[in-house]
Amino acid sequence: MPFPIPTDFAYPLFFPKISMRISKKKRDHPFWKIIGLQHLYTYYYFFELTALQDGTSYVFLHIAREITKWLFQENEYLLQKNIKTLLELMEFSPYPFFDASLTFIIGHISYVLKELIKNQKYIDTINQLSSLALNTLVKQRVEESLGEEVSNLSSKDIRMSCVIALLCPLRQKIGSCFATAPAIRIQKQDIGGLLHDLETLLHQACMRKVIEGKEYVVPMSPSCGEAELHQMIDLRNHSFLEFSPGLIQALTKVGVLRKEDLYWNRARQLKKILDFLRAKFSFLNIQELLREILIDHWKKKHKGEVHGNGLTTIYQVAKQTFISLTQCSLLRSWEYTLASFADYKIDFYKWNLFTSLGLEYEKQEGIGQIIYTICQEKLQSLTKEYDLLEEERQRAIDHVNAAEKLLVQAYSYEALHRAKTELSTQDRHIHFLSLLQEEKKESATMYASLYSFFLEAYVKKFPEYFQEIYDPDLLAEEEDLFVDSPAGFRLVYKYGRSNPSLWTLIYTKEEFIEALTKFFLAIEPDVISTSPFPKGKKEMESLTTQILHHIRSESFFHFSLIRVQDIEPHGEKKKMRTPWSYIAGGTIHALLACYYKQSQDLQKEEKNIHTPEELCIFLIDLLKGLSLEGILSKNPKSSLLMYSPTHAFLLQPGLDFFRKGWEDRGFTYTWIRDFFVEPARQLYQSMLLNIRAQETIWHFFAKGEKLPILPISPSPLSPSNWREWILQRYSSFFSRKRIANFDSFLRKSLPLVDQSEMISLASQVIREIDPSFLTEARQFLQEFSSSYSFAYYPFYYFYSLVKAALFAASSYSSSSINIDHKLREALQKIAVFPPRVISFADSNWMLFLLAFVINPGTLKLELWSVDFCEIEGFPMYAWDNYWNQKEKNTWGVFTKPQEYS
Repeated sequence: MPFPIPTDFAYPLFFPKISMRISKKKRDHPFWKIIGLQHLYTYYYFFELTALQDGTSYVFLHIAREITKWLFQENEYLLQKNIKTLLELMEFSPYPFFDASLTFIIGHISYVLKELIKNQKYIDTINQLSSLALNTLVKQRVEESLGEEVSNLSSKDIRMSCVIALLCPLRQKIGSCFATAPAIRIQKQDIGGLLHDLETLLHQACMRKVIEGKEYVVPMSPSCGEAELHQMIDLRNHSFLEFSPGLIQALTKVGVLRKEDLYWNRARQLKKILDFLRAKFSFLNIQELLREILIDHWKKKHKGEVHGNGLTTIYQVAKQTFISLTQCSLLRSWEYTLASFADYKIDFYKWNLFTSLGLEYEKQEGIGQIIYTICQEKLQSLTKEYDLLEEERQRAIDHVNAAEKLLVQAYSYEALHRAKTELSTQDRHIHFLSLLQEEKKESATMYASLYSFFLEAYVKKFPEYFQEIYDPDLLAEEEDLFVDSPAGFRLVYKYGRSNPSLWTLIYTKEEFIEALTKFFLAIEPDVISTSPFPKGKKEMESLTTQILHHIRSESFFHFSLIRVQDIEPHGEKKKMRTPWSYIAGGTIHALLACYYKQSQDLQKEEKNIHTPEELCIFLIDLLKGLSLEGILSKNPKSSLLMYSPTHAFLLQPGLDFFRKGWEDRGFTYTWIRDFFVEPARQLYQSMLLNIRAQETIWHFFAKGEKLPILPISPSPLSPSNWREWILQRYSSFFSRKRIANFDSFLRKSLPLVDQSEMISLASQVIREIDPSFLTEARQFLQEFSSSYSFAYYPFYYFYSLVKAALFAASSYSSSSINIDHKLREALQKIAVFPPRVISFADSNWMLFLLAFVINPGTLKLELWSVDFCEIEGFPMYAWDNYWNQKEKNTWGVFTKPQEYS
């Protein structure tokens, strides 16, 4: 089977492919033998080639799993001596040539292992984990985290899954930033807190917090998220789909592909299957693709039969295998369980469920209106009956008065006897009528108070039987990477029990109605027994019966749906809102207050921001006023939780250039201008792009964007003037997103490196890093330069080429020095490096920092996301609307980390 080989530098996976080829000739140091670095290079390439799953996520999880296997080896327990040995191996040659992502995870793993060494209690907590009496969902998450099928889970397996969750860096996948940001911080800075949560999840399948004497319990998230399964695939134009590690692994697990076959042979077999499907379908999402493949396989195996639980079972196994290849299920379950604390509400009236039920009497066809109407009708009926009794009593009194007169006027014994009898009869009748009136009065008093009593009783009982929890699978339509999708919350019926494993999630109208029915029947005896109306049992039972009839009516559900959808003014969230589920922006404020057991919001500093420059000044000024030296001396990577109008993330005061800004005691505006803005502007304005330079940049950009090769300006232009020229002349090609793509590509292309100077400049850099590499590295560079047809190298390609040359010249696949760090220093020394950026926060997204950047195309200070090397970046154009808003555009920082530590 022909292997896909890049033919030129414009191929987006040129350097991962080159790295994979070079790695086959290199030796691994002992630590990287544990990991299997060659395996990583290959699989990472396939993940990036097929673009169905994130290759870096796989790298993180694979390393965490392999290290965990080595740490336990043949032992049942995690041993400190194994951790120390591993740290020694890591320190010998920790930096692979591969990618900055490996440097990131090695730093994280090193931190975790050192924390375990320092705190024996953490190791003890892990070693005390047991497989006894595990919840079914917990067992499934443990097996998925291990990444292999386990016939009988042991205590060792539980401990290993916990260590994998510690070692695998958490990154955000869907719109859960309000939970992901605190979760990342806990994993990075509070291993003890994470271990406590994992222990509770593993043994109790829930998390618990006590706030002001009241326990709040959230069940283990029933899902780890299936967002990537909804990714749409263009089957007929996706050339390398058969190489997808996720599809091959999933289809191997369920027997469609043979496990004994080599990867290449399985890819060849998958290509035949895909070619068959391409004749029937143009587009399928991943779960549809898996279903179609499995249906066809099932038909062949079972002679055309497509029904039965077996097909459903293998379909679920295939989906979960696909997901768990790049996701630590236990860690993700913890993150999404944590997210449910964002919906912590003391007051039931704030619930989506409260709105749907219509408990206020004025809500049409609501439960409150039914109770109120019944009570009012009964009250009116009782009042009318009371009045009729009063009329009859008055007539009886008149008869008594008449009888008393006859008694006085009696002229014979018989007349006296008749009068006395009449008087006695009417007295008894009046007494009877008075008793009836008293009963009516008591009933009327009861009905007059019954609506309030029922409402109070129900409001008290609903939280005992229902709860709204975070559901990662409940998503609005897909958003841009940099705009968080709103979070989804789902209703759970608890049966009045505290054990979350017995709770039921509600997904349909029928399940919603059934849960309400069970609720009203379950609480009826308790409500009646606590009633202040001991004689009203029959009436209250009748009222409950009428409520049960009403909630089963179409009118109740119809208006229930209208009430909850009226909460949202318009859009996708309105359409997706139901009485049992809704889309909403999760709030980090509520989550932090609940998780850290605070009765009030944590202390924060907020400001309405209208430009990136204003944000930069606000953050630097804020940090100047905080005492951070002590915190950063203990952990330079310490972070503060921060939020924008649409996103929660981690402010990192210790980032190098950012720290220089807030440690400077001069005027903040002046420092930003003199040390950041003006140097960058001057550098970009000094660059002139001649026609050859313009052709080089446009060729690579156009190829990636599938644009035609267009005529270029004949005059030399600065980057900003050239951008303006391009956008004016070819405006029809440029959407807002493509403009951002162009700005991104322009920045990483500058400064350009002249082809005639490439080897000379690269040699200077290599000599600075390791002179012994020079001869072989030059040979590598000459081989590639001979086939390069452009006058200039875009900076990013030059950087990657030098890095590849260093790799080619090395005998090993890793180094004792941080290659990216040294390469950056050497390039800055010879003034071949883009202007500095002010990286200030971890964005939560995979390997992206938030940074202030001088855009070479506009010469403005802008907010971008950048990679950890600060070479590749992308404008945060999706947030432009927030800068332009006249109303509140609040950014904030939680300024007291001791409140959330």
